[in-house]
Amino acid sequence: MRKLTVLLLVLLVSGIGFAQDTTPKETADVPARLDTKVIKLKGPELSNAYYSAIRRIVREDYSTAASIDYDQMSNVLVITATPITIEKVERLLNKVDVRPDSLTFLTYILQVDGTKQFDAGLDKTVVKELKEIDINGAKIIYKSRLKTISGKSLSASMIPDNSAGYRLGFRPDGRRGSLVLNHFQVEKLIPAKDASGKIFYDKWSVLDTSFPVKEGKPVIVGISNKKDDGVVLAVMLLKKK
Repeated sequence: MRKLTVLLLVLLVSGIGFAQDTTPKETADVPARLDTKVIKLKGPELSNAYYSAIRRIVREDYSTAASIDYDQMSNVLVITATPITIEKVERLLNKVDVRPDSLTFLTYILQVDGTKQFDAGLDKTVVKELKEIDINGAKIIYKSRLKTISGKSLSASMIPDNSAGYRLGFRPDGRRGSLVLNHFQVEKLIPAKDASGKIFYDKWSVLDTSFPVKEGKPVIVGISNKKDDGVVLAVMLLKKK
């Protein structure tokens, strides 16, 4: 009787072991489900820093088939990746890809002539700002109303017939409430004649700077060193209508 009990116990243990051996220890890897997302960006072209950040997110996708392509001309981003990676990219873009502000600037180049009178065409806000910095008379040499969007450079020129003129250019960066005019450059255009008598213009750089602007408040910058008979620049971001 004792021998039979031992034999049954051995068979039972062996049976359990056999059942365990037939259970698969590994399962086949399930291929990643990839989606393709075409994103038309709202803002200006992606900076190198943001594009590098997006590429890094895609590289971290667990699928080796994930890819990213950016067409600079059409400003379109194409991402093929797992849904969770695409979601990460979209969260980043929601923070950095914003529709640029439409901006209008009123700009003047003014001759400070010491007459104690201001040109009738000057905006009252500009006159007030000039008086606050002790300029009590000026006439308009150049006036322009320039439209652009944040992040996009613009330039404009004023060249009277056969006389000196000015060229200015700048790039507004940031949002309307915290705007900076970068690479604000003013060049004086001096007429000259080549050997054939044809007129061309030498460019003299008179200003190259950057400064913040507030909506409706002019910025006055001196572009010559004569206080009583000098030339100043006035630029103002107009209020959004």
